[in-house]
Amino acid sequence: MLLWSLYRREGRRPLGAAVLPLAAAAGSFAGLLLPWSVSASIALDDRVVTTTSVPTAMANTFGERDQVCFGPCDPGSTVWFAPVRYAREVDRATGEGEVSVLDQMSAHARDDVTPRSYARDVVDNFERYRGIDGFGSLLKPPDAPHDRGFWQWVARDLSLRVFGPVSWLVAAALLVVSGRRYSDQLVAVLLKVGLLALLTQPFVHLAGSRYWTTAGALGGLAVVVLARTVSGVVGGDAAEPGDEPSRLLTALQWLLTAATVTVAATVAVVAT
Repeated sequence: MLLWSLYRREGRRPLGAAVLPLAAAAGSFAGLLLPWSVSASIALDDRVVTTTSVPTAMANTFGERDQVCFGPCDPGSTVWFAPVRYAREVDRATGEGEVSVLDQMSAHARDDVTPRSYARDVVDNFERYRGIDGFGSLLKPPDAPHDRGFWQWVARDLSLRVFGPVSWLVAAALLVVSGRRYSDQLVAVLLKVGLLALLTQPFVHLAGSRYWTTAGALGGLAVVVLARTVSGVVGGDAAEPGDEPSRLLTALQWLLTAATVTVAATVAVVAT
């Protein structure tokens, strides 16, 4: 946003002002990921472009947990660490490579996964993703009295009265297209991209309410953008000179909205 502000201040074209922050964000992401990816690939003697826990997460979320290690895993460890230890032992014995073994284990555990079962698990994941249950112990300060019931009430009952409606407002913000001000449009695009990136988590990993701690900030900003968009339409206020809407950003918003609706509708239909 700072780069965008500087670009606008210098009187650059709106297209450049829109592309620059997105390119800077993509470049920063690649610059941070590349050194880790190279070092992990060297250490594991395989191509690693994301965390090696993804196959295990897919197996534990959508497959049969008792088949992750080509059968039951070591009962002395968790469902997240036991498969990694097993894959390392297989790698030492066969030389196939830890990453390759993890992929084979995941495929074996997900052998019976169908589009319908996957879609249903995704729906269940989203329900857990936006739920608050079980969050009470995390909200309780370390020096607070051991009254778990009170903190559970804060997390579950009180929070749900606020969080439930807000989560629907966030969903609405993903569908609304802002078209009155260039500045609002750019913020809306960046927020949609950020939120949709975070909302891919239920498609690949067991979800839980703790993951909303990362999406909460963007969700709050999205609600603000939604309110500004609605108030602008109702009030009919015009954009200031130099802040006229961009057709490119309008098209990007419609594209993101269409993608959101398409994915949600597809999951809902397949899950039924």
